Amino acid sequence: GGVWKTMDGGSTWNKSTMTEFTATASFPNTIHFFDANNGVVMGDPINGNWEVYTTIDAGATFARVSASNIPVPQTGETGYLAQKATAGNSIWFTTSAGRIYHSSDLGLNWNVYQSPISDFGGNDISGDISFSDANKGILQTQAGIVYSTVDSGQTWNQITISSAGNPYGDNIAYAPGTNSIVSVGSDPDFSGSSYSTNDGVTWINIDDIRHVD
Repeated sequence: GGVWKTMDGGSTWNKSTMTEFTATASFPNTIHFFDANNGVVMGDPINGNWEVYTTIDAGATFARVSASNIPVPQTGETGYLAQKATAGNSIWFTTSAGRIYHSSDLGLNWNVYQSPISDFGGNDISGDISFSDANKGILQTQAGIVYSTVDSGQTWNQITISSAGNPYGDNIAYAPGTNSIVSVGSDPDFSGSSYSTNDGVTWINIDDIRHVD
């Protein structure tokens, strides 16, 4: 596990020596760059603390975020591969305890909020989030139930859908800075894609093809 960087369009890669990820169960779940220089990489808890690193020089060097800057994980809580959302200087990642970690300052300091669901990647319940901006976001469950937030994910309200169309259960994504959302699903019994132009209140179905992302 680790972070690798290319400077020639992907022909060659060099591993960063500044991110540890050397514990037996240690590996990065998500990586995001806010611009050409500022980035953050997040891994599961090791020895009771989340393993998060930031860089301000395009990945030349990384610094581990102090445990005092990240609320402690619950017992057995983990993150999920590629489960993150971003908007401006904000980033969110989701956990197996149904919680959402949020940083509004490029990953340097974090808060944590309880979502309406108990797990973002379980066998019986799962979900996905997306944000239009630093405050307005949407959460979708595997059953196509959707919730909205206007305070960066601190509180969520279920959306009453008033259309024949519907969201699905795999992935959901805002078009940044708009009221428009796309939803997709891959379950054979609940597959397709749809979109909303009013923050998830009404939906128009596009197809019934299986889409993961």
